[in-house]
Amino acid sequence: MTILVIQISTNDMRGVLFNENSDILFQTESSYQPQYMGNGIVEQSPAEWVSALTMICRSCMEYLAAAGAQVDAVAYTSVRSSIIPVDNKGQALRNAIMWEDTRNASYVHSLAPHAERLYELSGSVPNTVFSGTKMRWIMDHEPEIYEKTYKFCSIADYLNYKMTGEFKTDYTYANRSLLMNIDQFTWDQELLSMIGIEAEKLCEILPPGSIVGFLTKEFSLLSGLPEGIPVISSGGAQQCIALGGGVLEEHATEISVGPGGYIFTCSDKRAERLSDGIMCSAHAIPGKYMLECTMLNSDDLYRWVNHLLYDRNGKVPKSFTRIDEAVDNTPVGSNGCIAIPYLSGRGTPDWNMAAFGGFLNMTPATTRGDMARSVLEAIACEMRTMLDVLEGVEELPREIFLGGYLVHSKAFCQMLADATGIVMKRNITPIAQTAFGAFVVASVTLGIYGTYEEAFFRGRQHNRYKTYIPNENNHEIYSKLRDRICDLYLRLVR
Repeated sequence: MTILVIQISTNDMRGVLFNENSDILFQTESSYQPQYMGNGIVEQSPAEWVSALTMICRSCMEYLAAAGAQVDAVAYTSVRSSIIPVDNKGQALRNAIMWEDTRNASYVHSLAPHAERLYELSGSVPNTVFSGTKMRWIMDHEPEIYEKTYKFCSIADYLNYKMTGEFKTDYTYANRSLLMNIDQFTWDQELLSMIGIEAEKLCEILPPGSIVGFLTKEFSLLSGLPEGIPVISSGGAQQCIALGGGVLEEHATEISVGPGGYIFTCSDKRAERLSDGIMCSAHAIPGKYMLECTMLNSDDLYRWVNHLLYDRNGKVPKSFTRIDEAVDNTPVGSNGCIAIPYLSGRGTPDWNMAAFGGFLNMTPATTRGDMARSVLEAIACEMRTMLDVLEGVEELPREIFLGGYLVHSKAFCQMLADATGIVMKRNITPIAQTAFGAFVVASVTLGIYGTYEEAFFRGRQHNRYKTYIPNENNHEIYSKLRDRICDLYLRLVR
């Protein structure tokens, strides 16, 4: 059996073909870029995702045709909180409002008096990331679009409609709206009334791992995929990267540093009350939960610095070779240069959308390497701050798994160990971790494996890990740096 996993990220889409033994047969990707338009506005044309999806499917089918094989199912995983309003034929009514978009900040601020009740019902506190507040922004500022909207879709929901003709979502996307009841996994009438969104404008909610439709003839002709094969929603990208990294059991924890930075801890039950901006989310494993701490910029912050410091003639660098070399050749502490890492606001612990970024302690001797390394050090220090918050409600493990693009930097992995004082483990076996997590879900749905644990361990029994041990001297340096960043945040940014 062959499964095509579609992985939708902020900056690219990847297609990965797995056989039933979880071996990767073929993979391809297509890059794109959201439009950062200033004043907190971040959008993207939905046509870019459809184009990327079609190209990926055709490339995969070309590979399979040459190999004399066929694809048996499609599974997908995506970034979670972006929204696309569509009409009853699934046509987008405007560009997608991306998860980083903060134009809804004033409305989010107005929800502050209801924060405790919102958390009781949804497992989350008001913030600009979640899609329900973006829907409300459209209702308030683009009423003609709101009236025409048949359904509000996440990127995953939108592409599922393109493939199957079905308007369906799963717990992990609905959970990122502030509109789903975290205990009942249904749209909650009180939450809908509080934010002002009608339930009929939302997709049907199903558990992750559900077959959400079957490939239509129309999309078969467009993509080359076989008509009628099942399409499976494997859950949000962050849930799948956690699952693919081994976060299956109670207290298992991972740090993921993609476009946003996250700390995930698996829980067998819903947390009754969390403080300081920790979210309780549905896991990709039905019946389990994840506690989430969020940093709104990490990988994309590093990409921005790479572009800012190392582009040539206005062209975005195609690799991170030069910036990584500069970081490796810069001492711990970045020669005194300090980065404030809140390029799009601050998430956990206080969800402050007014927070901003900057560099301090710069002198004529400051180098690009100092600036680049100071950004990574600031991200590592922020992860320690989020772990402190999490430790108030959850026992931290002695080792933490690592995932996301930035952990390909050996220097950054060591920074994380040094800044947190905790042993870090990175899987150095060549894998597509997020796509593998989506495969684990789909393989259980299709009956290849009986449990998520069996699918994970059968697929990753030959993994090799690199372990990063904290350096006590560096830990002391980073502890002082973290105190300094926190002080600067309170004095300048907050």
